[in-house]
Parts: sequence; C-alpha cells; structure tokens
Amino acid sequence: MAVATPGTLTSRDGTRAFFADARYFPVLWVTWWGEANELLIRRYFEWNNAMLLRASAEGSKFANITDARCASLPSATVRRLVANLTDESPPAGNLLNVGTYLIHDNAFVRGAVTAVQWLSQRDLKIVAVSDLRSGIARAVASLAKSGISAPQGLDAERCSAPTMPAETAHGG
Repeated sequence: MAVATPGTLTSRDGTRAFFADARYFPVLWVTWWGEANELLIRRYFEWNNAMLLRASAEGSKFANITDARCASLPSATVRRLVANLTDESPPAGNLLNVGTYLIHDNAFVRGAVTAVQWLSQRDLKIVAVSDLRSGIARAVASLAKSGISAPQGLDAERCSAPTMPAETAHGG
C-alpha cells in the first residue's frame, strides 16, 4: 500500500518498498528496498511524473538521488517496464533533469541500470555515486550550474537514509 504525506510517498508491498521525498524540491530523493515489482514501479512513476509536471509548472530544473543500496536485482520484466514508463514520461523531464545520482554497491543493480539505459529511448543522465552525502553534493552542484540555489534545509552532512517503511504503514 501507499502512504503520502506532504512532499513524500511511502509504498510497501511485502518485503519490497520505496520512500520518495520531495521535501527538498528541486532535489528528489528516492530510497528502495528489496526487489522492485510492477506495482511499486507504477506507483513510483505516478509520483515522479507529478514531480516532472511540478518542475515544468514552476519553471525549475531538478535533480534525482536514487538510493539503491538495499535494493535487489529487478526482474527483466520490471527493467523493461522502467524503460517503457521512462519513455512515456512527460518529455519536459529529460530537459529539466540535471542529473540522476545513483547510490549502490551491488554489481547486479549496476547491470540492471545499464540494461534500463539501453532499453530506454531517453538519455537518463545516471551517474553512480558512493554514498548519500556524495549524491546530495552532486545534485546541489548540478542545480547550481543551472542557476538554482540549494534547497533550504538540505544538508549533506546531516542527512541520513530513511529506514524501510513499516508493514503497518498502509494507506490509499
């Protein structure tokens, strides 16, 4: 199930989950746990597309931080779905995205990301980073190159990864 609070979306399906955070917009931060399935991917893209439309409406660029350190290798079906939903996303997203900073420490996840990049028709601008601090720093630096100030309250030195959402955190 999914639970939304202002600026965030939590979605869990058994042992798999994601937490999407736009509280520091135009930095979008998503943390994944377990093997993403079609349900979670579709929920993520609904949120992501809403953020793309927000950036377009506000005349802003944005940066993504994707923390996949606790993610497992997604199936080939899910990788294809990610590529398809990426290609179906609003075209402005490609123009407004200054970069996606992927945190992972798993060669299989790196391979899955490479496969999605091959399958997609879009330039995904994915850069591997070693940790959350580096991801935040790179996202903020990329936005600065586009003339966008760092989001208020976002501090790479004080941020920490969220914990996996509780089983009981269900909603509509």
